[in-house]
Amino acid sequence: MNITLFTRPKSVLTVGLALLLAFDPNLIFQWTGLHLGDAGTLLGRILGLVYLGIAIELWFVRGNADLPARNALLLTSVDLAVVALLVQVQFAGQMNALGWGLIAVYLGSGLGFFWCALQVTRNGAARESLS
Repeated sequence: MNITLFTRPKSVLTVGLALLLAFDPNLIFQWTGLHLGDAGTLLGRILGLVYLGIAIELWFVRGNADLPARNALLLTSVDLAVVALLVQVQFAGQMNALGWGLIAVYLGSGLGFFWCALQVTRNGAARESLS
């Protein structure tokens, strides 16, 4: 199965999130009950631009060979670290119920990247056994 089943939709959703963060990070964080100061707004905008770069990179993934398993596992670990941080913030009572939705999004993303790593590893192993 081709990993573009995950990377294409992920790219489009990440572009949307990136643009929201780059223009008004307070909007997204206010939905979860968090309020940013000037420094938080700046960091949110920087995060939005970083996400835009990641989204563009994901768009150019055309097949399993374009996303090494190592990179997919790295993206998995980053998303799961974000999940751990968000769960901590949620249990501290700093986010409202929509915080759980944010946790679910990052968990889904991490699991999607893990699926990509499995697909790349399995297809790479299949190619090597044919050689």
